[in-house]
Amino acid sequence: MQGAVPRSARGASEFVPFRRATHLSRNTRSSRDARVPLGALGQPRRAVIVRRSVHYQASLDRTFFALSDPTRRGILECLGRGPATIGELAEPFGLTLNGVKKHVGILEEVDLVVTAKVGRARECQLGPAQLDNATEWIEAYRRTWQRRLDRFGSHIERRDAGR
Repeated sequence: MQGAVPRSARGASEFVPFRRATHLSRNTRSSRDARVPLGALGQPRRAVIVRRSVHYQASLDRTFFALSDPTRRGILECLGRGPATIGELAEPFGLTLNGVKKHVGILEEVDLVVTAKVGRARECQLGPAQLDNATEWIEAYRRTWQRRLDRFGSHIERRDAGR
């Protein structure tokens, strides 16, 4: 059931494997007509973002990803009270040691947490990350939304005053 897209539908040197879809598409009359492009391993291709925002910062994405999980934020709160071992961090969350190690590893990648081997335990403490880039990004959007809300508020006041 595999083949290639006809030459007229692709570039002269581009080979695009496909497989027939097993579901009916809105744009086809039967499942025989629906074709899904395949990747290198025979799996359907995923969309790839080619252009990034001009202000794209990989470190900012990783920081927000690390802070997006409530468990990781809780770990940071615990470490704000002082250093703790992986086992001590696991107790309040009801997680396994491996689960906590994975969370701590993500926090380590962005320098929010630093770990050190102390005897048989791994001790964690807050890292050197300052979160300046995340704070600047949040503040810029806060100012933008504040200006928009102020303009909206003045528009509503003018509209109500005209009645």
